[in-house]
Amino acid sequence: MKICLIHTFPHSILFNFFLSYILPIILKKIKVLNKFILFLVKIFDIM
Repeated sequence: MKICLIHTFPHSILFNFFLSYILPIILKKIKVLNKFILFLVKIFDIM
């Protein structure tokens, strides 16, 4: 039981870190990318 806890504990910290820091950054990047793609589509529509 203790061994299990020791093994899962660092993973939960990493997972929390991922959820709280890395995931929002990824989501922001995706939003920016979406805006950029929409911008490109508009430019091509105008051309």
